[in-house]
Amino acid sequence: MAKKLVWVVPLGFMGVLFYWPVTSVLALSGGRFSLDAAAASAIWFTLWQAAISTLLAVVLAIPIAHLLYRRTFIGRSLLRGLFTVPFVLPVIVVAIGFSAVRRLVGDGFGSIPWIIAAHVFFNIAISVRTIGAAWFSMDDAPLEAARLDGANRFRVFWSVQLPMLRSAIAASASLTFLYCLASFGTVLILGGGMVHTIETEIYFSAEQYLDLGRTGALALVQLMVGLAAFAVALRVGRGQVELANTERVSRPRIATRDWCSVLTTALALAALAVPMIAVIALSFTGGFANYANLAGFGARDVLNVSLMQAAGNSVRNLVVTLFLSVGLGCLVARLLWRRGNVWLEAIFTAPLAVSSVVLGLGYLVGFSQPPLPLRESWLAVPLAQSLVLLPLVVRMVHSALQSVDRELSEAASLDGANAWQRWWRVEVSLIRQSLATAVVFASVGAIGEFGAASLLVFGDQETLPTVLYRLMSRPGTENFGMAMAASSLLIGITLLAVLVAGFIRETEPALRRRRT
Repeated sequence: MAKKLVWVVPLGFMGVLFYWPVTSVLALSGGRFSLDAAAASAIWFTLWQAAISTLLAVVLAIPIAHLLYRRTFIGRSLLRGLFTVPFVLPVIVVAIGFSAVRRLVGDGFGSIPWIIAAHVFFNIAISVRTIGAAWFSMDDAPLEAARLDGANRFRVFWSVQLPMLRSAIAASASLTFLYCLASFGTVLILGGGMVHTIETEIYFSAEQYLDLGRTGALALVQLMVGLAAFAVALRVGRGQVELANTERVSRPRIATRDWCSVLTTALALAALAVPMIAVIALSFTGGFANYANLAGFGARDVLNVSLMQAAGNSVRNLVVTLFLSVGLGCLVARLLWRRGNVWLEAIFTAPLAVSSVVLGLGYLVGFSQPPLPLRESWLAVPLAQSLVLLPLVVRMVHSALQSVDRELSEAASLDGANAWQRWWRVEVSLIRQSLATAVVFASVGAIGEFGAASLLVFGDQETLPTVLYRLMSRPGTENFGMAMAASSLLIGITLLAVLVAGFIRETEPALRRRRT
């Protein structure tokens, strides 16, 4: 009985702070299932742009994964880390980066190609990591047998390797599709109010038109599509993004025949660097004036708080978010490792299928009155951020725990160690690498969360992403320059976080060998 009671805290947290607000939003529809032409157009655009973005990301990721996970060369670990940067960059910064490139090259293509390009930029790391991890651990015996039978390089890939990678490709594609469905900040900025997805339609229906029935109906559509993609992700590959280092195995060095992989990787890396370089370059327009302006409130006092104050709010929210997401994530991961099942796992990873905009709206609707009037509290933002990041922490820690020998923990139990002592003294020491990586990426995610924050922040409680959006949505050279400067700082923080995570992954095996 006592062991079952441990589930009360995480299940209660999810029930009150996730399922209740989401249900409150869905109840707004009042049984309304008919949508107007604008909503139908937004739904159609959401689906086909997500499909195209996913296809491009997966196709480009295959040769990159081959080079980074099937070949050995100097700087391979660094390149893997660099390809991770777009995935952990704040969404608002990615959108601003493509806005900067768009400003430099002109706007002859329209908004839609830029939106798709931003989605590929943001999500290619998922496919590279997932496909690469599967490719890295692939048994080479069937490949050698095919070569001995006279199969050429292309035939070996098409007939042997590709079928063996099918589940990894499907897993990365379903997860990428899910992220493209839930794209809010990217469409909001690059679409310029002219292109709409389900996310932006929900936002405008609630914020501008106050049409709660339409908002609830759109939220229901978003939930149904998201759950379908989420179910596929769980079915074909557990929806897991491999962010930790794979086991070190000797691989062949790059040869002339790898020219396609090398060329694709080089072009992709250059394309990934362009938006970040454009932001940094435009931030220095006029010298360091844009950075000096960060202490102010923008042209015509467009901001309610300075960027410095917004950064303080973001850091405060970060502390609360990390405490909740990492603390609860570790608890849930350990419980799932000990006595979990697929249904319990789905309960805690369901936020992946729900838009952060829907979640933010749920807080406005579901917590507008006592006993939990959270819509009037700054705590609403970190609570929503915690729920958005909880699945990431759960999956990374749970995956690491699955590689832990249970006999070590059981031996500690026989020696008199309680559950807390076994966790802290035995299990944490064995998964320290993955746990530290989860903390790093959760920190970056908390700083950059925009969807829920765009609905929940108010007055002097604005965060860095909401301030950046306000600057980008207002005309003026000073406002644009400030947005570039602040985005450059966030890019620098993200790069530093990725380097720290990479350093942890590189040094942990050596430290473990030294301890043993």
